[in-house]
Amino acid sequence: MPREPSVGYARHAIAWLRPELRIPGKGDPCTSSITTAASRPKAHAATCARLKARDEKAQRDAKTLAEAVAEVEREPTSRTRRKARGRYCGARATAWSARVRAALLIYGVFDFPAMLARARGDRSAEMMARGYLAGAYPAMLIDPRVSPLSAVRPGALPKSFIICGAADPLLPDSKAMGEALRSADIAHELHVLDEMPHGFLQMGMLSGCAEGLRLMFDFLGRTL
Repeated sequence: MPREPSVGYARHAIAWLRPELRIPGKGDPCTSSITTAASRPKAHAATCARLKARDEKAQRDAKTLAEAVAEVEREPTSRTRRKARGRYCGARATAWSARVRAALLIYGVFDFPAMLARARGDRSAEMMARGYLAGAYPAMLIDPRVSPLSAVRPGALPKSFIICGAADPLLPDSKAMGEALRSADIAHELHVLDEMPHGFLQMGMLSGCAEGLRLMFDFLGRTL
């Protein structure tokens, strides 16, 4: 999506398949990415202006979040891990609410177990999941950092924008996320563009690319 700088936004990409960023890791790569962007006001002036981070509170929230992540990884049993994940989700919601005013959820996998069940017999889906998790596959598939749908609750996300193509096999994930946000009373928009495949926002030759970008930047302009 090459238009971000021209409309006043900066993009911070995470190399998910780098071994040090795979889950479980030493921290939360999403939180780290937000923190990194907010710490570079000259390089990411537009991003920082929109994050509206409150430094002291953000630092406390980041510490609480890191402690909660570590607690999830320390718990020895599935029952205690579930309780720890609940505390992690609460800490994450607090940290995000202090920093992030909008979320873009672009044709994502939000529930890996459900996606793998739909794709049963398709080895490419399993290969993707193994690529993300490496040695933690399949135990971490239900972790909220991997399958965030299970962690949606009131306050867990800011106002959100969901977009997916009607021809994308991941469309059920976007619809399920929209329903979860609705149930949690989180303001959101769900846009499904006719005939568009996965990744269409990066395919300038498709008519849905320009329309999807227009919808996305309009959402950001109204929200931030």
